[in-house]
Amino acid sequence: MIKGKKIGFFGCKNTTKEAVESFIYDIGKVDILITIDPVLGKKNNVAGYMDLREFARDKGIELYSSETYSLKSINDKKWIKSKKIGLGFSIGWQRLIPYDILNEIEIGIFGMHGSPDDLPKGRGRSPMNWALILDKKNFYTNLFKYADNVDGGGILDTQSFDINDYDTIENLHYKNRIAMNKLIKKNISTLLSGSFSTKEQNESDATYFPKRVTDDGFIDWSLKSRHIYNLVRAVTEPFHGAFSHIDNDKIILWSVFPFSNILGYENEKPGRILEVFSNGKFLIKTVDGSIIVNKYYISDIKKIKKGKILIGRKYEDIFKDIETRYYSFVKSAKQKEITVEMIRNFYEG
Repeated sequence: MIKGKKIGFFGCKNTTKEAVESFIYDIGKVDILITIDPVLGKKNNVAGYMDLREFARDKGIELYSSETYSLKSINDKKWIKSKKIGLGFSIGWQRLIPYDILNEIEIGIFGMHGSPDDLPKGRGRSPMNWALILDKKNFYTNLFKYADNVDGGGILDTQSFDINDYDTIENLHYKNRIAMNKLIKKNISTLLSGSFSTKEQNESDATYFPKRVTDDGFIDWSLKSRHIYNLVRAVTEPFHGAFSHIDNDKIILWSVFPFSNILGYENEKPGRILEVFSNGKFLIKTVDGSIIVNKYYISDIKKIKKGKILIGRKYEDIFKDIETRYYSFVKSAKQKEITVEMIRNFYEG
């Protein structure tokens, strides 16, 4: 306890572990950790999932593996209610927390949501992945009090950070975690005393990012080198990677970089392997130059040959699928951060 309040964390990812460790180091004891076991982690396809059971034991934290990721089961609600948590933090828990659980936490549950344009713009799913895909230069991490809607709670505080040309999604998670730690450390005293105030979001200005899935990483080789680079760095580890096919074999690109737009190859077809180097790295033609592939996976390495074509998928088709995954309440184009028309203007503008 801290100042007589039980501290609870909700989370099931590596970011959860790091946030708890930082809280213990900077502030004090964490009493309770609500998480999910590996079976539920796999079932819900949680990127960056981490089994936190051994970690909790090592830190002397009481752990509860919930029956459901939604926390809607009777047993989940009953257990959380019985613990009389004073202050909760949701870090690495990619689900809404039910209203009746929110009401059981004395001070409330506080979570983080970031956006490249700051809340209420950019609510929803995968905002850091989208920030890289859209070539954004800044990101805003918000500490807000959970409500029974998507990222719509009152904002307590905000920490911004830069996105540079070399950042990957892993880097952004590191930066975001540091921003989260700073926000919690800065505001913990006012939270525990109950003397905090929050700024309500303007719902009429709210926009949302849609859910991303593994197949969205299919590369369209007709795009410029910069856009392909942004996609790869946005979905590299710990996500599933950007990919193409050589013949019938899937190749996952984990690390690429724009290479050159003046070394010839003007008559080559985008997606063609231009050069293969002795260390296994290779060049691929893009619409405006070439990229070098530094790290990749393919089951048959012999298919990496000069002249081979990597088969992609048109970005319009990918984004038509993406646009169907908005929350049911997001109906107007005004509320959508990602549409086929918007991405067409972005890629071709």
